[in-house]
Amino acid sequence: MRILFVGFGSSIHTARWIGQFHDQGWDLHLFPVDPFYLSAALRDVTVHYLFPIRSSNIDPTVRQSTSGWPFMRGQERLKRWSARLPEDPLSNVSRLTRLIRRIRPDLVHSFDTAGGLLTYDAHCRLGGDFPPWIHSSWGSDLFYFGREEANQEKTRGMMQSCRYFMADCQRELDLAPEYGFTGELLGVFSAGGGYDIDGMQEHRQAGPSSRRRIIALKGRHGVLGGRGLDALRAIELCRDRLAGYQIRIYLPQGNIAGAVEYVRRATGLDLEIVPEHTSHREMLKLFGSARIAIALGMTDGTPHSMLEAMTMGAWPIQSNTADTRGWIDDGRNGDVVPPESAEVVATRMRSALADDDRIDEAARINLDLVRERKDIAKVKPRIIEIYRRLTGRSA
Repeated sequence: MRILFVGFGSSIHTARWIGQFHDQGWDLHLFPVDPFYLSAALRDVTVHYLFPIRSSNIDPTVRQSTSGWPFMRGQERLKRWSARLPEDPLSNVSRLTRLIRRIRPDLVHSFDTAGGLLTYDAHCRLGGDFPPWIHSSWGSDLFYFGREEANQEKTRGMMQSCRYFMADCQRELDLAPEYGFTGELLGVFSAGGGYDIDGMQEHRQAGPSSRRRIIALKGRHGVLGGRGLDALRAIELCRDRLAGYQIRIYLPQGNIAGAVEYVRRATGLDLEIVPEHTSHREMLKLFGSARIAIALGMTDGTPHSMLEAMTMGAWPIQSNTADTRGWIDDGRNGDVVPPESAEVVATRMRSALADDDRIDEAARINLDLVRERKDIAKVKPRIIEIYRRLTGRSA
């Protein structure tokens, strides 16, 4: 089976989804929508870039298929020259269209809005000569991006053109008919597919979660409705209870870096920003050593940061969006909070800091929960069966 994936090459979600099929003997291809960085977690896939990516982090099993231009110099000039030609032969849509014609994939699977809209552009050019196409929403394709004026028309075209649709939350599946989708809904699947839960536990700090002295905080603010500044304000409100704790802020965006420095100076707390492009292994270690994991946003579907925190034994304080309550029984195995209320977050944080027994019981509940719903041994066969059914192939 030959599958072409279209999405972010830098994303750990893309790498983990593709990684589920390494043992199938399939011919796997990736057309990245982002041109500058490739996830170090990618394995056994042919990546189709315009220009080669030179990085020691790229795994040797990743094959790069490029335009053949071997030099760093002249790349921008070449792209500017191409942009003046009819249909810009070096544009992403032109290259994706040629790639589909050349490799004739049995299936095209696009990820997230960027991958879906690019695939839609190629579909418009190829017309009826297009393979079966699955689009995966990563939680906000319809609820957030689909409502933006600049994206509405193309999002509707994408949903009317793709034959199969899956999403990381039920909310997106429910919205699909509103955008003209008439194909087959394939169900809810997290962006990264199934979890190797036993392997993840190797990065978990020994002993009960209540002994941990780290708080992990998602620093995204503004982008995709992230409310990292509100989470940081909650930290400030709890400063009298956080002596001896380390607060680690990952995915910092917007004004977070300046706000972190302000709170550090004002409170004397141990705050530190996790470096950009920190490996997934190191992020698992962070969650596996955190007592509390805070992530606030207004558009999330089923947040991976929440699921990974739950898997690694951290108490999740998560904004009340989409499918959050499908995972968290508020107050029992985590807290579900309004994303813009630092005061509520601070109150819940104080409670989680004070109750060791509840922290340890939640860690047991959450590990059982993710084993039941997210274990790769259960999720992977479902996806493989879908691929085989849609392509009419047994292998």
